[in-house]
Amino acid sequence: MNEASVKKQLLHFLSERAPSFSSTSYLEELRVAGGKAIADVVSLTNDIECYEIKSSADNLKRIVRQGWQYGRVFDYVTLVADTKHIPSAIKVIPDWWGILEVDQDLNIALNRESCKNPYQEHRGIAEVFSRGEIEALLDSVGALRGYKSKNLKMLQARLTEIFCIDDLKMNLKEALFKRASIQV
Repeated sequence: MNEASVKKQLLHFLSERAPSFSSTSYLEELRVAGGKAIADVVSLTNDIECYEIKSSADNLKRIVRQGWQYGRVFDYVTLVADTKHIPSAIKVIPDWWGILEVDQDLNIALNRESCKNPYQEHRGIAEVFSRGEIEALLDSVGALRGYKSKNLKMLQARLTEIFCIDDLKMNLKEALFKRASIQV
């Protein structure tokens, strides 16, 4: 079992569970925190949910660092892990993370439901936007003047000055919908 086969099965699993009345889009390999962490699959509905895959070929060494970065951004996070990783993962991932267990036949079962993330950060959300997305957003509210030539960190800081966290999350969701590679 490798990450690609788990990802394919996960997308199938998620599309079967998605409500028929809502539009769901998926992104693969979304960089957060300037690329310090990469979310394997991101589901876009009313919320932004990260799915982090750990196949049988993986280990859990980076999960704590990745988890901290994901906690700064996503509404929900779910670990999608090979059965062998579950006992160790439960000890190191936050209680609010969900767990989907994957067996050797690529069957996916819910081990633990995810809960709403209590730790999202203004700056973490701002760091997911591309430079072009930030410039367009600031321009749309007349706040780009004097910032067009600034570096990305300064543009991200400007976003956090102009938008409250809920508005920033709404704008990120819209930007990610435009980027979405898979729509169901």
